[in-house]
Amino acid sequence: MTHLGLVLVSFVLSLVSSATTEIEGAFRRNDPERLRPLLEKGSFLNISFSSPDVFSDLLSDEQTLLWLRGFFRSSRTLGFYPEGPAVQSLENGSFVFKARWEVRTRDGRQTAYDILFLIRGASFHPPGSRAPGRGFWKILQIRAERR
Repeated sequence: MTHLGLVLVSFVLSLVSSATTEIEGAFRRNDPERLRPLLEKGSFLNISFSSPDVFSDLLSDEQTLLWLRGFFRSSRTLGFYPEGPAVQSLENGSFVFKARWEVRTRDGRQTAYDILFLIRGASFHPPGSRAPGRGFWKILQIRAERR
């Protein structure tokens, strides 16, 4: 029974790693489209940014991609560094992924953020089903606080 538990934990951690790798790739490449599999179609995502780019709203999956495209047009990623273990907590099928994110704005200003992603496991639906979203993990919230 212990062996089965280890296999299950290993499997879940590999899924977590794939989700955090997609997030890291999206931010390093300034490409929000890479987040599409992690956004649940038809649901809303809480996004909040502290100064100097103050923003806080509840956005749909498509609005989130549009907002991030605009942000990446005016600010380019200089670095994206995951902090600590990728899994902060696996309570209730969710966890927090935290990273340090450094950007340069169009006017040359450099800003560093602590960015946190609240992520939960999505319900499994067989391929071909009409279930919303794709992938196992879904982002519920993105919060960036200036360092």
